[in-house]
Amino acid sequence: MPFPSIVLSILIGGLIGSLFHVFVGGGRTKLGLYILIACLGFFAGHFIGIWRGWLFGMIGALDVGNASLFSILFLAAFYAWEKFDLTQKNGKV
Repeated sequence: MPFPSIVLSILIGGLIGSLFHVFVGGGRTKLGLYILIACLGFFAGHFIGIWRGWLFGMIGALDVGNASLFSILFLAAFYAWEKFDLTQKNGKV
């Protein structure tokens, strides 16, 4: 992956994480965490899309379509894990 694609990945992943934070809310710590998770999902989606041959929404060497989907999936999974923690029952840990 060329350096400009890495920079674009970080920018788009950060934008997705920031928009998720706008809709969900939270403090500065949550914002940083959402951006990190969105970027990890973006990179994972790009590499899985390239590996499996699922290519759509290509911008140069970057598979933005799959990467964006995976970024949103990572954020949704983290949000569900965070909000619906199944280890806590009746307020007890």
